[in-house]
Amino acid sequence: PRTVGLEVAGLSRAQLAQLGVDAPTASRLYTAMYVYSSGLAQIFAETVGHCRTAEPRAGALARVWKGFIAVLESQLRASHGSDLFWAANLADSELEKAKEAYGEQLATLESDAMLMRETAAAAIRRYEAEALSRSLAHSHAAERTDAAVASDADAHAARLEAGE
Repeated sequence: PRTVGLEVAGLSRAQLAQLGVDAPTASRLYTAMYVYSSGLAQIFAETVGHCRTAEPRAGALARVWKGFIAVLESQLRASHGSDLFWAANLADSELEKAKEAYGEQLATLESDAMLMRETAAAAIRRYEAEALSRSLAHSHAAERTDAAVASDADAHAARLEAGE
């Protein structure tokens, strides 16, 4: 099954329960995240909708988002203090683990791709060599057949001359 939504961030109801978050609090978190993110998306769209072209809209959206994150971080620092820094370090650690895991997978995939290219190249060289060999064998057989036909024709002509 495909992982979606908050589950990707490690916030499924089961994942929250493993962290010690009770079901009513998890429901309030889900509701708040949905309501506030929907409302912000709507206000962001309204705000940047006043820009005349796509480039200023993208710049305005980036600034609005950056401003929102700054306000949110300020609130988190004020209410959670050192927990925020611990969480940031944890996020960095998780990011490094993901990079390492994907790096190993990427190296394996690159190695597999190189092996496949080498195998394909070897198979192509074998096929070309076999085709050339068949062609040469066919050519030599045709030459022998032509020589045999010519020899039979010469022998027949000689018998005709000899009166046989």
